[in-house]
Amino acid sequence: QSFGKISPIKIDQKDGHESVCDVLKAYKGYHPLILIDPSYEVKTEYAQTAQTVAKILVQSPKARIVVWYPVLAGASHYLTLLEEVENIKNVEVVHSVMGAPFTPKPQKGMVKTGLIVFNSPHAASKKISQMTELLSRILKRSGD
Repeated sequence: QSFGKISPIKIDQKDGHESVCDVLKAYKGYHPLILIDPSYEVKTEYAQTAQTVAKILVQSPKARIVVWYPVLAGASHYLTLLEEVENIKNVEVVHSVMGAPFTPKPQKGMVKTGLIVFNSPHAASKKISQMTELLSRILKRSGD
């Protein structure tokens, strides 16, 4: 909640899929940073997230958008998000996936985490890859 006091940061406690474009109207001319982190408890939210990103980019083509998603054991719902993202054109996309070194791999629950960045700042791809590699090495050591 402390961000809400810093201008021009605004925190709204609403359904982001439904309200993000209305909020963007108030910030016309800005290049907003938007974090999308739905619950994904409803499996259709993977496709809905990609549709929300597409709507944001139509309204604010230079918006920087960060989408987090889980990869669950035995589930492929996240593939819908990735397929939909491939249809979004004319935007730089950085995608990173990281898994934990489970032994044995769990039969349920999150086994990997994904991050997709749209309109990322210059050289973000390299930095994200470096961070992912570093975190993977740290997790491998802690799993020994």
